Amino acid sequence: MSSKPAVPLVPLLLLALIMTSACQDTPPPFGDDDDSSSDDDDTTADDDDTAANDDDSSSNDDDDDRGDDDDSSPPCEEDAYAGDNSCTAEGAVLLEGQPVQLLFCEDTEDWVRFNGCSGRSYSIEVRPLGVDSEPLIELLSPDCGTLLSSSDASSPIVWTPTDDGLYHVRVHQPDGKTGPETAYEVEVLGNTEPCSTWSRNLSTPRESIAEDIAPYWDGGSILGGFLGDQDGGSPMDREGWIARLNSRGEILWDRSYAGGSPSELRGLVPTSDGGAVAFGRIHGASPSEGSAWALSVSAAGDPSWSTRYTLGSESRFVAGTVSPGGAILGGTSVSSSGAPRRGWLLELDSAGQVLWERILEIGDGFTLVDLAPGPAGGLYLLGTVVDDSLGESSLQLLYLGSDGSLQWDRRIGGSRSDSAGGVASFPDGRVVVAGTTRSYANHPTGLKSDVWVLLFDTAGNLSWQRVFGDHVDDDVGVA
Repeated sequence: MSSKPAVPLVPLLLLALIMTSACQDTPPPFGDDDDSSSDDDDTTADDDDTAANDDDSSSNDDDDDRGDDDDSSPPCEEDAYAGDNSCTAEGAVLLEGQPVQLLFCEDTEDWVRFNGCSGRSYSIEVRPLGVDSEPLIELLSPDCGTLLSSSDASSPIVWTPTDDGLYHVRVHQPDGKTGPETAYEVEVLGNTEPCSTWSRNLSTPRESIAEDIAPYWDGGSILGGFLGDQDGGSPMDREGWIARLNSRGEILWDRSYAGGSPSELRGLVPTSDGGAVAFGRIHGASPSEGSAWALSVSAAGDPSWSTRYTLGSESRFVAGTVSPGGAILGGTSVSSSGAPRRGWLLELDSAGQVLWERILEIGDGFTLVDLAPGPAGGLYLLGTVVDDSLGESSLQLLYLGSDGSLQWDRRIGGSRSDSAGGVASFPDGRVVVAGTTRSYANHPTGLKSDVWVLLFDTAGNLSWQRVFGDHVDDDVGVA
């Protein structure tokens, strides 16, 4: 599986909590994965002991054979922002007084960004940490097109912007050296909080429903959804709809897109050229029939390609992320024969052609809800799985390696129904999951649901979990 960090903005998980504010203590541990994995750990430990003995038995021979090879340089391990070598592919966001450590492992250029506001003063400083580190810094405008200032490690850039926006810092190593001794840290001093807040009522000639929003590197955003008629109408009246906003929430453009039949866009992912890949479904002869639909648009909203994908009588794309080849999309499908709902993945190239596809053999009752890029070119998948014998549901989180193989999965839930909402990953590979829970809700009878947020490390170990809600039904929306 290809890696996917074409626009690796720091993941943003917006939790729309429809509730009164309350927070329950961490609920009890869930599932049996920890017990089953401990057996694996024991087996691994035995294997490690065996490997250690093998290493001991061969170490003398290896030392004799290596000779002067011990003087070779240690391997260079990429930092958490390995895809940050272009202005539109930055990984790190600088916050006031919080230095970020980076290094030049395979290339000599890194990009970071920070929020700058008119009238505020900022100091941007770079400090070498390794013996081979000689970093230079350049400050560029929000559109990456204008060099505003530059400096080296001897003095910071001191600067006051005249406009609000996301400003970019290019750090580069002029002598071309790379490796573990090129580490450095970059820091900004000055207020990096949002310059202002805004809300917008977007007026459209027909009823509009926004299903997803995603940020752009220039501080703007893009909305995806669909249009109906003035009275709401039926699903058979719908068209896909996309709107591009600037950093102040003003509409730059908005357009509707017909897929040849009634259609809906349910999600989108920005691309590095300022466009987006949007996805959803096209209806068939009835609302219970249809095909998954993907659409690519340019920075001006012009359609580049449109493609359908059908698996069963009703299919839809529900989640996606950008890949170097184009986009990786995930969907669900239902068969007219009554077979269980299935999840699947496919990668589309820059022309919308299918590069590969995979049916998710996870078990009956699994519904894919969301996906996010994982470490080392992998992919996180989140879904809801229903236990047919009990009629209760749980969350299921999976991590696939870059070759598409399952690395680990976690069933998350309790004795009552719990449902998946969304998943997002951090540049260091950690993953945060949001959903709803009745198993651990504050309601004493378990008949009401609360919002549930969990953080896992790259090995699938639970770092923490929180439940938010009161004695009413609460839900979660994720963007």
